[in-house]
Amino acid sequence: MKKLRLSIIFFAGVIFFLNVSMAGAADVRGVTDTEVKIGCLTDTSSVAAYAGVAVGQAFKDFFAYVNDNGGINGRKIKVIVEDNGYFPKTSLPAAKKLIMKDKVFAIPHCLGSAASAVIMPICKKERVPMFPNGANFSFYEPVKDVIFVPYTSYYSQAGRAVDWIVSKEPNAKIGILYQDDSMGKDQLAGAKNAMKFYGKKLTKIEGFRRGTVDFSSQIMAMRDAKCGYVLVSSMVRATSQVLNQAAKIGYKAQFIGNLSSINVKLAELAPNASDGYMATSAYVPLDADVPGIKELRKVMKKYSGDKYAMNDHYIMGWIYSSAFAEGLRLAGRDLTIDSFIKGMERINHFEMGDVMGPMTFGPKRHAGSVASKMVKFDLKNKKFIILDKEWVSPKSPQF
Repeated sequence: MKKLRLSIIFFAGVIFFLNVSMAGAADVRGVTDTEVKIGCLTDTSSVAAYAGVAVGQAFKDFFAYVNDNGGINGRKIKVIVEDNGYFPKTSLPAAKKLIMKDKVFAIPHCLGSAASAVIMPICKKERVPMFPNGANFSFYEPVKDVIFVPYTSYYSQAGRAVDWIVSKEPNAKIGILYQDDSMGKDQLAGAKNAMKFYGKKLTKIEGFRRGTVDFSSQIMAMRDAKCGYVLVSSMVRATSQVLNQAAKIGYKAQFIGNLSSINVKLAELAPNASDGYMATSAYVPLDADVPGIKELRKVMKKYSGDKYAMNDHYIMGWIYSSAFAEGLRLAGRDLTIDSFIKGMERINHFEMGDVMGPMTFGPKRHAGSVASKMVKFDLKNKKFIILDKEWVSPKSPQF
């Protein structure tokens, strides 16, 4: 049986200096003989702060642990958490600050699809490795030099949801309610791609703008079209409003969302409508009984207590930190932008103790995974239940 590779196991092997010349290291932005400076763009003050603060703390905790165990290839990692406010107009100046003023080597996290899209041009221009949190198909297809997406995209999550529905009910009427931005459009494209694979079409398509609070017209349209299943592309607050309004008119379709909606806050935001809500998840919940989560919880408790024990978005920061750390390790002591890119592209079947599906990159693949698991919300116990034993990839083409 192949030995499991946990996200932290490699740290024990990176506490020594490699005997490689450091000539030219001073010329690499954010890199010195003893330190690598990185930025984490996340929301700490706006609409997505409930997710963003946890992500930022995960970065701090992860690399505090790494540094306390000797760093990576002889260097400590300095993390600068910068508030991007979630929105594009606030994310661009935040990214410019990290690049131009703080002079970070990389930005291995940017919260939000639209925010990631708006900072991507400057990251490509300045050759700053960047990991967009909004896992959009367009971020990695076609491959972009310095852009890497660690976890499963909304495109692939939608494909997995369609597979699950068709396996249960081949002739199901499926609708989609999508946020009219890059995240929603990617999920719509993924759903269409999956339906085409089965020789079918979506029964009903309804869009909405970010910030919408009244979904009555969209819900009635789904009901009138007799959709037994409705894919929902939104974050937790909008999702809760969708569920509440569907319950209000007695519409009992099975609603299936994406990773961005997986949060136990559903229990308080939709106390009479969230039981049985389903979603596709790119990673397991924080209470999952898997080796990687056990390691994560130990680190969390040591560096930030149990403050984020109920916030699954902490895992998001952990995954992005793990991916960056592994790429940095494989880049070796002679660190440059090019060596880091090659390091990332050498990641093959990287396992994090079953926190997510195995991660693989390559010169022609900058998406780490296309696999996900179906989860279902248990309102009584305020937790998401994992329905799949294994990580499952969509049957439809993903690249």
